[in-house]
Amino acid sequence: MGRLTELEDCINRFKIDVFCSHSVTRVLPMVLLCKVTGMPLVLELHGIFTTYVASRHALLQPRDKNHKIIRLADATVVLSRVFETFWRNLGCNAHYIPNPLPLSDIEFKRDPMVNRKVILWVGRIVEAKGIRAIVPIMREVVRREPQAKLRVLGGMGDEDLFNELLDRIRAEGFEDHIEFCGFHLDVRSFYESADVMLTTSPSEGFSFTIAESKLYSLPLVCYEMPYLELLRDGRGFISVRQGDAIGAAAALVEILNDDRLRVRLSKEARESVEPFLEYDFAGAWKMIFDEAFKGRRVVDKNFEVEQIERLLLHEIWHAPSDLR
Repeated sequence: MGRLTELEDCINRFKIDVFCSHSVTRVLPMVLLCKVTGMPLVLELHGIFTTYVASRHALLQPRDKNHKIIRLADATVVLSRVFETFWRNLGCNAHYIPNPLPLSDIEFKRDPMVNRKVILWVGRIVEAKGIRAIVPIMREVVRREPQAKLRVLGGMGDEDLFNELLDRIRAEGFEDHIEFCGFHLDVRSFYESADVMLTTSPSEGFSFTIAESKLYSLPLVCYEMPYLELLRDGRGFISVRQGDAIGAAAALVEILNDDRLRVRLSKEARESVEPFLEYDFAGAWKMIFDEAFKGRRVVDKNFEVEQIERLLLHEIWHAPSDLR
């Protein structure tokens, strides 16, 4: 309850007009706090909508109760038009706004005609990024193109997984074909020296790594994620079925060895990200705030009502997690 009290103090002290939250855990206390204070609430959802359903192959039956609470927000911001449609069909006031790309001024020196046989993988070394797939994919790539090399760029999020990958790479004898480059703030040289980007994530909400690769005009090979806004135009990449290591390897080898294809995909990659650089973020957010303020109510409460509302928030905040 101390957190809510402090949050309410901050709202009053700084005269906050609207509350934006990126958290979907313990949403109910925040929703109620905004409702009792008359302040508009905007939720930002960064995940993929399938985490809210029991199965891709079943009817869309939300497996948790958060969607019912999310309906109470004045607006919900999502990262895909597909996500927007999903949440709107659940009764939420959802709006698509892409993530801003701070790297729009990138000046690169990649020549797609130069073939170095280098594949780049970028991301945290964690289970969610599907990084285990790099070993079977590279097994097939090297069989077809012995000069190929994969560079893995990113921080070690899971040490046990990292050590497991090292063991598998040694067992396959791929020490010369898979290189872990660690975490780097300046990634320009890695993108400029690569020929193709590999992404093994089974799902993404927006994917800054894909956006970054497109900004550097780097062709991409990934699993099918047709809902992803960065991939909806079908340009600059080759996608394969989820988990299809053989298909991913074949696409990588094709791009590595076909100069005309590599040049075309490079050009398409940069062109396909341009609309995101021109997006009117200020206008989109103004529309959401204006809409939220239209429904704002003036709160006029007496002492007893304030006591009752504080008791309500206290009980919800301290309720067992399975009841929230």
